[in-house]
Amino acid sequence: MVALREPDQPATHPFALRGFRGLAAASTSTVALLARTFLPSSLAAGDGTRMVQAEFVSGNYFNVLRLEPQHGRFFDEDDDRPAAPIAVVLSDRLWRTRFGGDKAVVGRVMRVNGRAVTVAGIAPVDFVGATRLVHADLWCPAAVYAEMARTADADAVPIFGVIGRLADGITRLEAAERLTGALAAVTGAGSTRSMVVVTEATGFGHPAARPAVTGLSTAAYVLMGLLIAVASANVAALMLARTVGRQPELAIRVSLGASRWQVARTLVVECAMLAWLGSAGGAIVALWLTQALVAQVDTPFEYVTYALDVRPDLRVLFSATVAAAAAVVICSLAPLRAVSRIDLQGLLSAGPTPGGSPGPLRLFHALVIVQLAASTVLLLAAGVVTRSYLHAQDRSVSVDTRGLISGTLTLSNPAARPLREADGLLARLADPIARLPGVGGVAWSRESVLGSGRSIRITGESPTAAMRAPLVAMEFRVSAAYAQVVGLDVIQGRGLDGWQLPDSRRVVVNSAMAHRLAADGSAVGRRFTSTDGDTEPFEVVGVVSDFFRDSAERLTTPTFYRALPADLHGQVTVIVRANGALSSIVGDVRRAVQAVDADIAVADLQSVEALLEIRARQQRLPTLVFGVVGGAALLLSTVGLFGVMAYGVRRRAREIGVLQALGASPSEIRRQVLGRGFAVVGVALLLGLGVAAAARVVAHSAVFGLAPISLDVVILVCGVLLLASGLALALPARWAARVDPATLIRRP
Repeated sequence: MVALREPDQPATHPFALRGFRGLAAASTSTVALLARTFLPSSLAAGDGTRMVQAEFVSGNYFNVLRLEPQHGRFFDEDDDRPAAPIAVVLSDRLWRTRFGGDKAVVGRVMRVNGRAVTVAGIAPVDFVGATRLVHADLWCPAAVYAEMARTADADAVPIFGVIGRLADGITRLEAAERLTGALAAVTGAGSTRSMVVVTEATGFGHPAARPAVTGLSTAAYVLMGLLIAVASANVAALMLARTVGRQPELAIRVSLGASRWQVARTLVVECAMLAWLGSAGGAIVALWLTQALVAQVDTPFEYVTYALDVRPDLRVLFSATVAAAAAVVICSLAPLRAVSRIDLQGLLSAGPTPGGSPGPLRLFHALVIVQLAASTVLLLAAGVVTRSYLHAQDRSVSVDTRGLISGTLTLSNPAARPLREADGLLARLADPIARLPGVGGVAWSRESVLGSGRSIRITGESPTAAMRAPLVAMEFRVSAAYAQVVGLDVIQGRGLDGWQLPDSRRVVVNSAMAHRLAADGSAVGRRFTSTDGDTEPFEVVGVVSDFFRDSAERLTTPTFYRALPADLHGQVTVIVRANGALSSIVGDVRRAVQAVDADIAVADLQSVEALLEIRARQQRLPTLVFGVVGGAALLLSTVGLFGVMAYGVRRRAREIGVLQALGASPSEIRRQVLGRGFAVVGVALLLGLGVAAAARVVAHSAVFGLAPISLDVVILVCGVLLLASGLALALPARWAARVDPATLIRRP
């Protein structure tokens, strides 16, 4: 992976196609470079027009990746020219699902974004694209990207990711140095930009994505590491208790000639058997669980499919093996320490002593503290993630979504229709849709109805107390019927109806933005300007209700609505208010659009309620994962606490009998046992809370939208842990209070 780095900027950037071509031509002796970028496109074939995920790539794409076509041929550098006939390559999945695996599709003429293309070949079966993250449906030459994207100067926009294959004998650092020199030669001697080269062995995908991937991977490994620590401490405590109980037997073995190493080796083998059996069972569960989790990861876009490969490879198996070996070592330390301290003479002469030294108990308590502290961290993490999810759920839609349908349309190629006619096209599309039975209204938006608009920093011409600093607001470009169809209420001024295209500087704001512009009066007539370079002011002509309703008004995103631009092109969102059966209306809308223009693809046409459910399911997934891991840690810790306290009570059985003989009541014995147990729990809670607070500070800067560790979450987690600990301590305390002192004191 190759990326640009600007001076004094840690983030890297992709390439513009024009700059890539110059760099690739100047560095052929160092690395063979290819360029690629995604562009959702319409594919019109015999079965209609549908949206596909198209990847626009340089002509040497398949050659650098060393692929062979399944059928036909790949396009090459000669095809990657603006004047050349457009050749495309279909993915195996698209070829089989849409064309039934018919080999005759090679050579057939189709239309992509209204342009005639010829199918040159079929990609290999398992090839999903160079990114290996999102399935590509077809590949087009990069030379036609500007025309397909309907952007006049797309060749100068930095949107192309670059991948290369190093020449023989060239290292990554050498390649970065040579590419930086080639870049300076291409762009001029004054260039201060440098090149970043990341190989498979040294990074995670594209350099720009490395921080996010590294942060996510680190969080996952820390999460699992804490759970492994809980399990290892639990097993170590159980093995230590078993070893201490077997000291007379082990002493006899040593007296009969067995070395301490031989005795210790037996214990290590027992620990290893536990670790390997547990790892084997965990691997089987992991194979099923990862598939089940990935099945829950979907997108609201029907043309976007993740290509997540969760099958374990040798690196994953090696990591699991190392983890299992580490568990063996951790679980063996305590038993080995007990074996090394066997008092051979004392055990053989006096026999088993119910009391014993407090050393093992202190180690037991330390192991329990580790378990409970790790459980505290995991449960707090689960609480924070759950709170973040609940906050996201609090950001509910304030409009009536019943009967609301949304979809994406890809407008036809501008070569067949001037851009100035885009508004006329939408009017001709809206008319047959509005006449459909059960349709109550049609509106258009450049942005998705549930998505975020373009983020703009603005400042008021007369700043109010609520707007001391520049405000980040979302800009939506919509049609006049948008508020009526979506269900936004007009609060002040006028709504969106009556808009004309010249009214591009007159805007309607939501109530959250109106409050920021004029907290103590009417926002109508207020003016604000963008701080992003657009100095012409906007004038507020009306206020509408918020689309999203947050739990706190100050959290509602400020939003303003503008008229659709006259030169609208690319994709547009259609919003339909339906009064009948949604399934039949969805099909009718598709057919109505196709009847107007067969080159327009209609994608993701579904109810807004279905989109909300998809979004909620995506937000529930991390909550489920953290909840399961935290619950597992709590269960293990509770079992470990019970085992340790039960063992400690039995070791102190004679001491407890003496206390009862001297007049201690059962309630006093019970309080003593519970006091010792809750003292261990208290230390663990304090340690866990401290670790969690430190981890929260680190995670806050890396995870957007992460809720703080609030007092109610802390109280809930502490309450759950104390309740579980109380249940674990209840049985040992009850047993201690019921011992018969006469029996214990008479016991030899």
